[in-house]
Amino acid sequence: MVAILIEPPKKIFTGEPEDLAEEFRKELRTMMKAAALKMQCPVEHLKYRVDNTGTVEIQKMEPDEMAAMEIQEKQNKLRKQILKRKGLL
Repeated sequence: MVAILIEPPKKIFTGEPEDLAEEFRKELRTMMKAAALKMQCPVEHLKYRVDNTGTVEIQKMEPDEMAAMEIQEKQNKLRKQILKRKGLL
């Protein structure tokens, strides 16, 4: 298992929660793409964790974790289809 630790950004984000969340997502996407290049794998095979100091840890998923994620994605897709049919989405 390879882990890449990324220190908290040196800039301070301020603003509304929705704007902060969007900024974090953009920053995280950039970090994940850079880590994928270093680890020579697709971004979909990576997972991340943020600790209480704001440090982002990016790791390559194990094969069993990838299988579990695929199952979860299929279940979520089926749930959305069912909710659409019922008119709840």
